[in-house]
Amino acid sequence: HTTYPLAMQQAEALMASRPDSAQILLEGMSDSLPMLPEEARMYYHLLTIQAKDKQYITHASDSLINMIVSYYEDKGDKERLMIAYYYQGSTYRDMNDAPRALKAFQQAVDLNLPNLDLLAKTYNQMGTLFMYQGLPDEVIQVNRKAIEVYLSLGKRNKISYFQRDIARMYNVKNIQDSALFYYKEACRTALANNDSARYYGILGELGGYFY
Repeated sequence: HTTYPLAMQQAEALMASRPDSAQILLEGMSDSLPMLPEEARMYYHLLTIQAKDKQYITHASDSLINMIVSYYEDKGDKERLMIAYYYQGSTYRDMNDAPRALKAFQQAVDLNLPNLDLLAKTYNQMGTLFMYQGLPDEVIQVNRKAIEVYLSLGKRNKISYFQRDIARMYNVKNIQDSALFYYKEACRTALANNDSARYYGILGELGGYFY
């Protein structure tokens, strides 16, 4: 029930399209931070981490995000907690700590909230981590879940890379009929959505697969 300062509200509104502008707004109000209620301060820090993550600025420390996670766990704010778990996972990903990253992402999923955009992103992150760890079955599982979520959102244009990654894992497992099926599906999906960059990228990989 906290009323946030105008700069925080503007930063929140700009987060998806202009995270760089959101970060500038947040930095501009840092001097007034001690005067804000604790809830507003925690959300300010979460927005700051979010803005940096969206700009691909590497997270170097887990101390701040762990404080935020603990706060929302204590307060029972599951909506913000899901976001905090996601960025905790992103932080550990950047710190090359895959086990703790996967744990945080799984905690975000386990909250079972209807934030489908964030859920799909979480599955995407988990799939990448499982791939780096050489766990093809887990990659296939979470990428299928990501596809289900994006289809439920009507975002079929998002799924071609997930289909490609599933194809890669079936190739690793030497299940060639399934690998070929998913490579072709990924090409069809990219082509149907007029995404020429994705289409030719996946098509080139399919050529390498045939070779």
